[in-house]
Formats: sequence, C-alpha cells, structure tokens
Amino acid sequence: TSFLQALALVESGEFAAVLPSIGAKRLPKGRFQLKPIAGLKFATRKLVLHWNKRQMETRDVSGASIRKLRDAIRLSI
Repeated sequence: TSFLQALALVESGEFAAVLPSIGAKRLPKGRFQLKPIAGLKFATRKLVLHWNKRQMETRDVSGASIRKLRDAIRLSI
C-alpha cells in the first residue's frame, strides 16, 4: 500500500517519490519523467507474499489462488 500512497502523492503534482519503474506506467504520459537512479540498480530486497484471512474473504481470494501465485514467484526467481 505504501507504493500506491506514494503514487497518489506524485499524481497530485505536489510531491516526488522513488517508485519502481512499473509505477511509471500508471502516471499520465507527458506530465511526468522517469529518471533512473543508477545506485539502485543493484539494490536487493526480499520478495514477500503476505495475506490475511479477512482480506481473503473480503476480496474473494482463495487459498488455491495464493498457492498458484507463490509457485509462479518461485519459478521466476
């Protein structure tokens, strides 16, 4: 959710943020610029798949769907 919050602040035109490049796809073209940060190219972070039962029920997400996502992530690492 912090990514979405940062994206919303950038979209307001009042703030700047360091976002993953996928965030640039959600910004209006011509209004924003993508500026690569060379120092972050080699940054690493752990990928965590996290969920909770209440959100699963609210969003109608099955345990099988989460396991499929988990397996897809494992294959891509």
